[in-house]
Amino acid sequence: MSIWFTSDLHLGHDFVAHTRGFDQTAEHDDAVSDAWVAKVRAKDTVWVLGDLALANPTYALSVLAPLPGIKNLVWGNHDRGWPAHRNAHTQARPYMDVFASVQAFARRRIDGAEVMLSHFPYDGDSVMRAPQTAASRVTLVDAGPEWRPVGVEGYFANREGQVLGRFGRVLKPWIAGSGYEYIAVPTGGTGKRNVTVHSLVCTAFHGPRPDGMQVAHNDGNPTNNRAENLRWTTPADNSADRRRHGTAWASGYSRPGELNPGSKLTASEVAAIRSSTEPAHLLAGAFGVGRSAIDDIRNGRTWKNVGDKRDGDTDGRPVDRHEQYRLRDLGLPLIHGHTHSTKFLTASERGSLQLHVGFDAHRRMVSLEEVAAQLAGGTMGAAPSRRASPARSCAHT
Repeated sequence: MSIWFTSDLHLGHDFVAHTRGFDQTAEHDDAVSDAWVAKVRAKDTVWVLGDLALANPTYALSVLAPLPGIKNLVWGNHDRGWPAHRNAHTQARPYMDVFASVQAFARRRIDGAEVMLSHFPYDGDSVMRAPQTAASRVTLVDAGPEWRPVGVEGYFANREGQVLGRFGRVLKPWIAGSGYEYIAVPTGGTGKRNVTVHSLVCTAFHGPRPDGMQVAHNDGNPTNNRAENLRWTTPADNSADRRRHGTAWASGYSRPGELNPGSKLTASEVAAIRSSTEPAHLLAGAFGVGRSAIDDIRNGRTWKNVGDKRDGDTDGRPVDRHEQYRLRDLGLPLIHGHTHSTKFLTASERGSLQLHVGFDAHRRMVSLEEVAAQLAGGTMGAAPSRRASPARSCAHT
């Protein structure tokens, strides 16, 4: 019986499939399954350190279910059961049908050494600048000079989200009240119609729009129309994305909180209501609203945006989006996924070993022997190798 580690499977995730060199997402998913089956046997133990899929896990779980091995999951930020997601406590049941255990992190003993398992490294990656600008966005895919047709004769798009017109000029879009970028394209006669830039770029790099599907912005920024930031998805998943990103309100009376022109309260007043122990009818009179409004605020049925934002610094300093979810570095080695780095072995700022097992999940599984060899060697930059005497211990601590 062997023990294996992997992470960031991203099954059904078009963007990741393309960045890993696959033309079709199905080919990527087959490669992940093949790498698993090539190593894992029925009684082996597998630790998956998060990020099975981008959104709905049903498909990813259906792929994993028949694969061999006793499976254990450490939540990643793309998994619906990740504790930082709202209502995460209601999302674990489908995972439990496939995994023997699910947890936010784990501690193991490998050849006598204490080792932590987490989706996130102690530090590194996931650092962005706030407020984020077009110049500071991270590009995961090289834009290059490639222009692809967008489905409108004479028009092309590149991975940067730019659109080339019929006369060889890069078109300058305008931003509508919805926050989306638009350009005008010919209708076939003498007229023109306005189309969203994101729909053209998504068509160019992710294929024609499937029936009933919409374009989703992975980061919630409606003006970030880079190919890697877009995907086709269902209206339901797109709406869930917008709620999660706080962009579900396009205009007018659908806006939340103080942004709503019909609001009678401010965010600070709502915070005061929630913290107050006064009876609801007294608060209603003091703030000039009905008692039902007070009850709704206290029960979380309204003003859900208040107190839920996790804004970082806004003075341009680096902000770690996942800092509050990383394990504290106490000097123990860490096995993790998540990062965009292709280095198997790195060191934290404190000098703790960090073993990244997810960047090539479509090619291989990482064995306990490889992990033990790195722990025994303790040297930076060493290539994964096997020990002459295979490690067998991965006990609970």
